[in-house]
Amino acid sequence: MKKFLAFFGHINIDVKIRVGDVNLPGSQKAETVEELFGGTAGNFAMIAARLNFPFDLYSSVSSSTHRQYIDHLSNMGVDVSKIDIREGFSGPVCYIITDGERQRAFMHQGPIENWKASEGFNGDNYLWINLGTGPADEYMKIAERSRLDSVVFDPGQELSYRYDDGSSNFMVKNSSMFIVNSDEFSILKERLSRSGLTPEAVSKRFIVTRGSAGVELYNRGETIKFRSMKTPAVYDTVGAGDAFRAGLYFGIYKKYDLADAVVLGIITASEAIKKPVMEFSMTPEQLTESFERNRDSLLS
Repeated sequence: MKKFLAFFGHINIDVKIRVGDVNLPGSQKAETVEELFGGTAGNFAMIAARLNFPFDLYSSVSSSTHRQYIDHLSNMGVDVSKIDIREGFSGPVCYIITDGERQRAFMHQGPIENWKASEGFNGDNYLWINLGTGPADEYMKIAERSRLDSVVFDPGQELSYRYDDGSSNFMVKNSSMFIVNSDEFSILKERLSRSGLTPEAVSKRFIVTRGSAGVELYNRGETIKFRSMKTPAVYDTVGAGDAFRAGLYFGIYKKYDLADAVVLGIITASEAIKKPVMEFSMTPEQLTESFERNRDSLLS
């Protein structure tokens, strides 16, 4: 029997520096400095563990910087056996400058930079393979060897510098779905256009997250727009996209259709930005109850 999900991406130590305005030039006061557990895969894992659906976590980290993080994930019930733990490295560490609404990030990749993610990986073991941040050349190998209907291309902010025109086109063509934010979607459209292609012509399904402007789902020729869910008090939007993915896959695992799974992702993201990701506490029952209350209002 196939496992549900293989999730690839970063498990970062996040050094988060809060300032008054990310876009101000020159120097400014650092209001707070925190060291947190984060990363695309790490944030996803902490939230998905609370939502109690199965997944395998794939990443590469340093033993010198990440031992406490790996122990934390393990104590949450996350299977850490697929994480490549390397000696003699540091990282990944992400330095995040945030004003609560906008962020700028600076990555020290550490061992994930040269991680051989494809070695020993058998995509036939999984229904879904989410290829997130990490080594593009290795993810291309995984996509090429795996069933087309299982692969989700989810490059995040690394689309701009890990992928070029050729590799972007390759990953879109060799996946069943891709997930990007609005800025990444613009980059992807431009790259595809240079080959005379459009996202709609290449992919049957894709999801574009647009922050407070909501989400767009293109599903087999139909475009569905969703509103964002209003949150009275936002702690920080760092990790919102990772939370969205946890809610999305929760919905897919529970056999919701893709549009309803997107709604579950929106609700999860709105809950995650109320406090640090490590403190996410929504239960599966609370998520499904919120879905029943809010589904219709989130459909544009």
